[in-house]
Amino acid sequence: MPVTALTAELGDAKNAFTCDEPNPVVMTHWDMRCGTGDVTVEGIVNAACRTMNIEAGSGTLTLRFGGRELPHDVGVTIQAGIGPVVVSVPSYIPARFTVVGEPPVVTGEGYVRTDGHVYANTAYRDGTAGFVIDVSISGGTGIIYLDAVP
Repeated sequence: MPVTALTAELGDAKNAFTCDEPNPVVMTHWDMRCGTGDVTVEGIVNAACRTMNIEAGSGTLTLRFGGRELPHDVGVTIQAGIGPVVVSVPSYIPARFTVVGEPPVVTGEGYVRTDGHVYANTAYRDGTAGFVIDVSISGGTGIIYLDAVP
């Protein structure tokens, strides 16, 4: 089923979204406001969204950018809450993270701090051809985990 835009207001329950199959159309935006429950989103590349805006809450926010093929650049803005933020991107997709403020950041294999509060994976630093996931994370007091998945 084609999805052109998505808005979700989440509450206290645990929430999970999975994008198993590629979206046949470009999703202009995915806006999500999280509450106190944990939120997990899997297969984000399959959603084919151009922009993703997330207000995290006090639960753990887990974003996994897996999927078949990144069809275009993706801009992601995360307003962090007090809960941890976990972001995983396949190692072959160029990804850059800009962290605004002073939350603690833990990086997995392949991520390095390139400038101030900017972190990039190997594919981004190597200038690999292809589209880029560009993530800005601001505010919040929880730990930010950046990880690569095979």
